[in-house]
Amino acid sequence: MVSGLYSSQQPPVIQRHIDPRPIGGGAEIPSDFAIFLGIIGLEGPMYTGKIINDGVIKDVDRVVTNGSGKRLNLEASLRVVNHSPTGFCWGYGGSGPAQLALAILLDHFNGDKERALGLYQDFKFKIVSNLPMDSDFVLTDEQVESAISEIDMERMKRA
Repeated sequence: MVSGLYSSQQPPVIQRHIDPRPIGGGAEIPSDFAIFLGIIGLEGPMYTGKIINDGVIKDVDRVVTNGSGKRLNLEASLRVVNHSPTGFCWGYGGSGPAQLALAILLDHFNGDKERALGLYQDFKFKIVSNLPMDSDFVLTDEQVESAISEIDMERMKRA
């Protein structure tokens, strides 16, 4: 007989619940946070938003990278729809968040403009406007996919 914690029973099954809220909850996200998420089993593509501070001046810029560490391209999203030439933002329903929603979906859909354009405003209101305004964020690919599915389902119900 095997001794130990699970000697006479099967190990427990661990089920993951996907929370639609961004990971971080307003806390500062370290630069290696994406690697940490991979270590704990939340690997895969994700989007990380960081607020850049310059000494005394806060919120000088906002940078968003994808799971590969590549910065989302503001200029590419501006060529599709020009909402916010000054950059990305999150935490409310304005032009900066619209630009970010479009950029995330363009990246997520590998440049498929038609699909991104069809979803980005709803995605802005469902996800981007609910990110913590004055904090960094991490948004997993699972959360993006879940939001897209919810938007599609809501549209089918209205049709």
